[in-house]
Amino acid sequence: MTSISATPLTRYARLADRARSAVEDNVAAVVSEHAGREAVAVQLEQLRGYPAALRRTTLSALGDYDVFELMLMSQVRYGTPYALWRDTPSGFAEDVLGEALFAQQRALLDATVTSPRVAAAMCFGSGKSHQVALLALWHRAVRAKDEGMTVVVVPHKTSCEDLHQILTMLSQANKVPYDHPAVYLTVPNDWRVLAGIHSPDTMIVVSDAGNLRPVQGKAVEQILSSSVRLVAVGTPNEEPGTWFEDLAQRSSTYAMRMSLLDLPSITGEACGQCRGCHDPRPHSPALHMADAQWAQRSIALYGYDHPKITARFPFETARSER
Repeated sequence: MTSISATPLTRYARLADRARSAVEDNVAAVVSEHAGREAVAVQLEQLRGYPAALRRTTLSALGDYDVFELMLMSQVRYGTPYALWRDTPSGFAEDVLGEALFAQQRALLDATVTSPRVAAAMCFGSGKSHQVALLALWHRAVRAKDEGMTVVVVPHKTSCEDLHQILTMLSQANKVPYDHPAVYLTVPNDWRVLAGIHSPDTMIVVSDAGNLRPVQGKAVEQILSSSVRLVAVGTPNEEPGTWFEDLAQRSSTYAMRMSLLDLPSITGEACGQCRGCHDPRPHSPALHMADAQWAQRSIALYGYDHPKITARFPFETARSER
């Protein structure tokens, strides 16, 4: 293992790439051949009706040929080989992308399925940009090309470049297309910049949400509707009154937190092997997260209640001090 781009494809990514290519290379023949294959179609629909955990367990027990047939039918019927992961972002990240996740990461990814509005406050060193990229790639991959939109909103040019690099790397390394109508967008100081985006199945992922300016937050609000999902990820700002803090306080928002004490580098939680760095030695992704020594230095520098440590918003800190 030298880098994420050099790691082998997971079984599902490899079979999905074959299924997608088979349909794209000869659409008419594949559609005609599979039109009468009721057994595969019935199995696909049965699996789609299973709870995500049971579905993933069932798939893992199937041989490559059977999984390929299911993905081929999924590509024909739904325009994507990944329809069986539509309700499980964490399952897609682990099964298809080969990501090593810990409990809080799974909770963040899967909250986006059950809650239309999510405010995920995360501490320093918790891999915020990577989580945003995983969400965006999942939402795009489990839908047909002409179905829905994925809009990634960032407040700064640097954030834009970093996320674009991560998305490109994940997409190319795993042969998971990230193309139109997926949108990668930096919001300038203009609340009208997103006004032209309209789709009944859109997911907006706001990265570095703690630094989103009020006018940028207003731009996001312009395209929110009952059919648009919103996930805001970031470290809370020390100053009160930010758009991110306001979002977290709304009754319609599911607010969650990932503090420094939740990271596997602190808890010791096992989360598999890292696939995303240049170190060839097997190791946990926890090695790349903020550790106990960083925590001690930062607590001494900022104080225990700093958002970089606790991921708490100012209103939560004020409430706890009463």
